[in-house]
Amino acid sequence: MVRRVSRPYSVNDLSDALDEELSWRRREISFLKFAFQSAKFEERQAIGRACHVALYAHWEGFVREAGQLYLFHISFRAKSYKELRPGIFFAANPSVTGPLRSAGDNAILATAELANLMAMQAKKFRNTKPEINTRSNLKMEILQEIDCVLGNVGISAIPEKKWLDEKLVGKRNTIAHGKSANVDFAEFEQLVDYVTIWMQGIAGQLTNCALQNAYEAV
Repeated sequence: MVRRVSRPYSVNDLSDALDEELSWRRREISFLKFAFQSAKFEERQAIGRACHVALYAHWEGFVREAGQLYLFHISFRAKSYKELRPGIFFAANPSVTGPLRSAGDNAILATAELANLMAMQAKKFRNTKPEINTRSNLKMEILQEIDCVLGNVGISAIPEKKWLDEKLVGKRNTIAHGKSANVDFAEFEQLVDYVTIWMQGIAGQLTNCALQNAYEAV
């Protein structure tokens, strides 16, 4: 849920909100690691699988919340869509391409829909709570899509693809689909380190982009 903070929602406000979003997740992740490490032998795999799913949930939740906070910050800059990176328009208006696709080969309809899109570009980007869609499967491909709608800020370059797609998301999907999966504590501990670093990197990258007005059209 996007936090409501006092205007004008400065870069410091954004940084504080991202830090808050990160800190409570780091605390919970440390509890998960301790629970896994201290589990009895016969409970270890069940607890490990639960911890792995929860670790993924923190990764997905953080990216969604961080992205929405960043867009919320941009919405107070009183910019029109044409003054912003193109992807931001689609973050706030995810359904606009539907009518254009439906027009198909009908040139008249397609032209009308394109004109409508162009007209919308002149409108101000306001706090419309743009939805960051993680599709409940936040692997590299989806993270790259999210990066695009944030204005290509570079967050998709932060995680290592193999650890994200195979170790975190792949195993989480196996567990979530009710299949057996071995969760090794040493690997889980390393995943915790990676996920924490990724979240810290994303928070820092979004704050830096806000500071440099990297959301503006080039």
